[in-house]
Amino acid sequence: LLFVLFTIPSILLGADTAVRVAILPGEGDRAPKAGMAELLTVELSRQTNVVMLDRGDIARVLAEQKLSVMRSMESSSAIRLGRLLNADELVFVERIGGTNSPRHRLQFVEAASGVVVDSLFFQAAEIEKSTAELLPVIENSLRWLRVPDSTKRYVGFLGYAAERRGTNTTGLADALTAMLAHAMVRSPAVLVVDREHLDRLREEKDLTGEELRLALSSFLIEGEIRPASAAGSEMLDINTVIHPLGRSNPLPVIRCTVSHERFAALPPALAADILAAIGVQAAATNKPDLSVEGDWFRRHAEYLAAYGQP
Repeated sequence: LLFVLFTIPSILLGADTAVRVAILPGEGDRAPKAGMAELLTVELSRQTNVVMLDRGDIARVLAEQKLSVMRSMESSSAIRLGRLLNADELVFVERIGGTNSPRHRLQFVEAASGVVVDSLFFQAAEIEKSTAELLPVIENSLRWLRVPDSTKRYVGFLGYAAERRGTNTTGLADALTAMLAHAMVRSPAVLVVDREHLDRLREEKDLTGEELRLALSSFLIEGEIRPASAAGSEMLDINTVIHPLGRSNPLPVIRCTVSHERFAALPPALAADILAAIGVQAAATNKPDLSVEGDWFRRHAEYLAAYGQP
């Protein structure tokens, strides 16, 4: 007999709607340090309108469906498990690097789409001393879940290419991709996701209803950066192409020209143009706090240097 925990799924979350959260600790050599799941439960329970699902009930559903936690991290399995649990968010916590490693990874997954909303690499001992590092990712993931489905936009970056690799535009192309992604997520209705997830949706022939909704709300972005054609010019020509997954043809190319000196100021303006093209109202353009901006890039660089891809 199939054990079904709940029967009526959450369709649309509002600010006052309870978010149903399931915590899924890794198994075997990926099992987190003892107490990590309980610590997460406490921190999530402190958030407004959050309901934590019983871990015993979650374990029974996994056993009935012969699902492993690691298998459930795949997007299609995450969607299925989310439906069985009537969960809005799946929180995966696992150890990285073997049973004695202090390194852990936390992933917050939107159950309806199987998309990772936010993630965090951390040292267990540091989180046990202070959970301050957890709060931004917890709050960010819950904020995304409460955005109406009709206004959500999922964006993947194929990257900006330099006209000729190895020229002085190569570094600018790589920097523009990273800076633009950061500028885009200032909008609460935009989530930057792994391009592989959107590539699969683009190639899949038979999409489920939820996958179709996701495809119609998803866009892949790529572009090119090159020196302006005028001889001796210090200007850069930048072309941006937006590919809607729900349509066969790309949107009109966004073209702009900028000087090397003004390059760093380009991403917010270009992000606003892209947001307008995909039907999102840009957030208020307050002058960014440069210390916050720098900290964002520093943390991401540290994670990549320390952990890479497990």
